Amino acid sequence: MSNYNKTPFFSITGQSFTGWDSIREGLNYKINNSLSKRYILVVECYQGVYHKELIDELNCLKYSCFIHSEEAFYPEEKILEMTYPDVTDDVIFGYMSRLSYNEFLDTEKIEKRRNKIQDRAGLVIVYGHVASLICEGSSR
Repeated sequence: MSNYNKTPFFSITGQSFTGWDSIREGLNYKINNSLSKRYILVVECYQGVYHKELIDELNCLKYSCFIHSEEAFYPEEKILEMTYPDVTDDVIFGYMSRLSYNEFLDTEKIEKRRNKIQDRAGLVIVYGHVASLICEGSSR
């Protein structure tokens, strides 16, 4: 018997929006009525996300800073070197990886992006895989 949930869901508190116009309108309302001088919008992504569509729509917002998490990862060559002990060329005994996502992030690059967030007023968008990790320690 499988324990796979074929209809997963999670409940939310607050509002939800349908369609890009409605989403942008809701975000702009929230941002414009914020008491803070800085509003951080974190858009956490997972594999399979249509990045172009999301980025195109987010570009319609008036932001002061856009940080894409891909800028904070180590170069591909270093990631391949880090994962080779698990992945290997062995199709039987290789693993995807035992490393966690945050081990692929360059701490210097993360710190530069966190400083960039701290230095900005207005809307700051942090987008991509592990975007929330980039924001850790930033006042929200």
